[in-house]
Amino acid sequence: MANATEPVIRIADWQSTRPGGRGAVREFSDALLQARGDLDRIVDEYVEERSRT
Repeated sequence: MANATEPVIRIADWQSTRPGGRGAVREFSDALLQARGDLDRIVDEYVEERSRT
């Protein structure tokens, strides 16, 4: 997280640009899904499902 402590930052493989409580988990989730190649498909499925309701 952007507001992580220095010891955590030193060992982290990835650091959010957003602080905890301000979108860090969402940023991580999006990055993970994008790396797996799933983000666009999941967003498309969500939008399609929401448009039916």
